[in-house]
Amino acid sequence: MARIEGPLLIRSSNTPVPAAANPKILIDSKTPDSRYIDPIYNRYQLWLPYGKDYRRQVQAKGYRPEAEDLKRITAPIWGAALTDE
Repeated sequence: MARIEGPLLIRSSNTPVPAAANPKILIDSKTPDSRYIDPIYNRYQLWLPYGKDYRRQVQAKGYRPEAEDLKRITAPIWGAALTDE
């Protein structure tokens, strides 16, 4: 399994997404079972099987959703970002 982790950041300012925005991580448009979001330290962590293609999306109130293709995961992946609305 590949660990995908890191901070949830606002792309324009490189600052943390506020906990009040209720950030969510989706994989292939679904909430993964193996995910954890720490609102105090603004970090997330999830685990996915190696060797598959995934689409990761970050959603939060007041921000435009950002999606990113994760191609053939072969190593841990760090961080995720959102864009201001």
